[in-house]
Amino acid sequence: QRDFDLKLVDLREKFANERQRIEDDDRENLSRELQKEGELIRLSQKMMEDNEARLKATIE
Repeated sequence: QRDFDLKLVDLREKFANERQRIEDDDRENLSRELQKEGELIRLSQKMMEDNEARLKATIE
C-alpha cells in the first residue's frame, strides 16, 4: 500500500509539472503570435501610408 501511495504522489507531481510546462509553452506561443500580429498590423499601416503618399504625389 505504501509503495502504491508513493507512486500515486509521484504521478500526481509529474502530472502537475507537465501541465505547468504545457501552460507555460502555450503562454509563450500566444505571446509570440500576438507580437507577430502586431508587427503585421504596423507593416500594413506603413504600406497604406506609403500608398496614400504616392497617390497624393501622383495627383499633384
